[in-house]
Amino acid sequence: MPLVRMFASAPDAVCVTDGPTGRILYANDAACELCGYAREDLHGRGHADLLIPDERPMGHCAHQAVWSGLPVRELAAVLRRADGQHVPISLSAHALREADDGIVVAMMRRRNEGDGDEDLRAQLRDLERRFAERTGELT
Repeated sequence: MPLVRMFASAPDAVCVTDGPTGRILYANDAACELCGYAREDLHGRGHADLLIPDERPMGHCAHQAVWSGLPVRELAAVLRRADGQHVPISLSAHALREADDGIVVAMMRRRNEGDGDEDLRAQLRDLERRFAERTGELT
């Protein structure tokens, strides 16, 4: 599959999730290294489970927004690695949809401590606003 080969060689961490559920279907080597998990331990895990507990609701909201057609670019978040270490990341994601089926592709990269922290709440408010507007358009 060409997409898998492309994701496998990507320098950034890439996770592919099931669009409707957010369950991880694929993670490249860079994602496994960043998250501290073996590939088989990531498969089937909920994407938001990779974030620190306080940010999991934001992760679910971001996934719903992406799945509804609003790409996320450079969202500041904090990853919780398998060893418990907290890693500040920047997250970008977009959906590849066909009817009610499809995937969400998320790219993550480590960011420097403190970069974008002041913007995190503003980003979340904007994402929630855009998601509410998009949901209103769809209904």
